[in-house]
Amino acid sequence: SQIHSIQQNWESLAGLLADHSEPVEIKDERLVIMVPESVYAQELQLHSRKILKSIEKTFGFRLKGIQIRRTGFRK
Repeated sequence: SQIHSIQQNWESLAGLLADHSEPVEIKDERLVIMVPESVYAQELQLHSRKILKSIEKTFGFRLKGIQIRRTGFRK
């Protein structure tokens, strides 16, 4: 599936941000990414165009954008 391909290759797609983010699903043609803190959400937004272009180039499908969600809550 598309999301499985992205998950398997997330490190090469997201670079250093891969350690702090996890693609979880594709919903309404957008890649949903979970992040633990807002600083990583901001970084992903900055790099979203590059990530989406890499997905299209690598896998041959186009997504409209990304949607970032915060995971759980901090202790």
